[in-house]
Amino acid sequence: MITLENFEHHVPFKIWQRGMDYYEDGAVAALEETSPGEWTATVEGAECYTVKVSLDGDEVEAWECDCPYDMGDICKHVVAVVIAIRKEREKGNGSVVSKKKTQKKKAVVVEKMKSRAEEAVTVGEERAEKDDSLFTDLMKLAKKEDLSTFIEAYAMNDEQFKQVFLDYLTKKFVKPKEKIRKNYRKEVMRVFMNAIIPRRSRYSYRNDYDEDFYWTQIAAGMKKLFDEAHILLKAGETKSPTDIVLQFYQSLMETINDRFMYDYGGLGMMADCCEKAAEILRNVVVHPSASSDLRRGILSEIGEMAEGSVWEECFDFDMDGLKFEISRLVQTPEGHLKMLDEEIGKQTGVSRYVIMKMDYLDELGRTEEAQTVMNQYLHLPEVRRRKVEQLQGEEKYVEALELLNDGIVIAKQNNHAGTERQWLEMKLAIYELQKNSKEIIEICRTLFVANSGSMEYYKKLKENVPPDEWKTFLHRMIAKVKYRSGVIADIFEVEKEYDELLKWIISESYNRISRILNYGLRMPKNYHSALLDLFAVDIKAYTENKFNIGREHYRTIAQWLHEAKRFTGGTMVVARIVGVFRTTYKRRPAMMEELRGL
Repeated sequence: MITLENFEHHVPFKIWQRGMDYYEDGAVAALEETSPGEWTATVEGAECYTVKVSLDGDEVEAWECDCPYDMGDICKHVVAVVIAIRKEREKGNGSVVSKKKTQKKKAVVVEKMKSRAEEAVTVGEERAEKDDSLFTDLMKLAKKEDLSTFIEAYAMNDEQFKQVFLDYLTKKFVKPKEKIRKNYRKEVMRVFMNAIIPRRSRYSYRNDYDEDFYWTQIAAGMKKLFDEAHILLKAGETKSPTDIVLQFYQSLMETINDRFMYDYGGLGMMADCCEKAAEILRNVVVHPSASSDLRRGILSEIGEMAEGSVWEECFDFDMDGLKFEISRLVQTPEGHLKMLDEEIGKQTGVSRYVIMKMDYLDELGRTEEAQTVMNQYLHLPEVRRRKVEQLQGEEKYVEALELLNDGIVIAKQNNHAGTERQWLEMKLAIYELQKNSKEIIEICRTLFVANSGSMEYYKKLKENVPPDEWKTFLHRMIAKVKYRSGVIADIFEVEKEYDELLKWIISESYNRISRILNYGLRMPKNYHSALLDLFAVDIKAYTENKFNIGREHYRTIAQWLHEAKRFTGGTMVVARIVGVFRTTYKRRPAMMEELRGL
């Protein structure tokens, strides 16, 4: 049996929420009980719709709405009217007809009271007129922050004033009459609409416009609303803060498009707003006055929003993580685990949800189930890493190494070089705990070659390779490196292998001047002549390049020449080069200016 009290249990949650929004926005008009149990009303929305509801006592026998909704038996307009009828019944006024009669009687009484009050006030008006005038003038001069500071300080010292002022604010902002309740969803939409910049295309003769956004204006508007949400929460109001946050997320989803994908400043501001909004939702769902319906509604809406990729791609915001965070706070353990299992079943980003499930089971004290899940998903690198770390913590090194060796085989089969390197690094950490030099050398050599050189592995190898074998070992290992990065040059310098360092500099065709100046000045002087010969060839080639024209390039050339003068014999070589440049490029005044003094 459907009654006024259980009506929401027969309506989809979203329809009930929308109907509730309509009712709270004062959309239900002309509610009337035309005959016992027969109610009619007009619901104002994009258009006005007529709703009829038939009651037998508290039982809802029938309903009818002339809106075009065809997705179910009950629309949001019917829900809004049912809520309105319920409220009328709770007031105990019987019917709207009797209510009107009562209102007329009240009006007569109110008029009489007003008349008497006016007579009483007239006596003191003349006496207070002077003070009132002064007060009005001063209020006009006072700044908002001055009044705020005074009220706060006065309230701290006068409990009665504090309570009166608090009651006033509560009635005005937190629990106003339902028909004048502030519509925060519209407030958020207004913030976004006010930030639109219409920009008419100069190539069009029609009234079509592109749109840009003042992101700073949106951020400022939302800050004000978020601050208001925190105040409302402190006062025990949970629905309005929820409306602010959910509408902000919805408006953001509807606003963003490809034109804004690279507006990093705007996206950064919106990312901050997303985090602030999430904090409000966390506070709402744990608030003691938040209803279970509200909590479920938040989870439902966030769940739908989390399906889009816009949050990660544009705002670097983890909406999916927020969904599961709220789920933990709102649902029973089994409900939360079921939601995790549903995500795991989708085969997208499985590792994350498996880890979340394992952690949650551990928190619940269900460690055996957590271990079962871990063992079931060892093929996932993140889970395997977690298992290895667990075994390592328990000093079960043999089992940990077996898992890592299996992981290396799988990574090689799938051509996952990064994962293979990860397992090797974990093996190295275990062998270092065991002080196994032989295995440390083998793994460090493999990782050194794979990384095209590494000072970290170079140092570990030098500590473990016998000194009498070191030079031969090092040269053989470096010979296997396909691309000799700057790390190799650093190693040659540390090892004082200057012949090898010179060969490396000579072999570097790209940006060789910087390498000559960087390494050459720290090499013995007997290498300077060869390095200066290379330098002269390279700086002439750089200057002859038709793309290297302009003051910035000339300034770079002059700087290099200044540095080269520090080499033994550098002053003479630089003077010779400058002489050639002054003859060859005498028609470049900017270059001549930069070369002055060399």
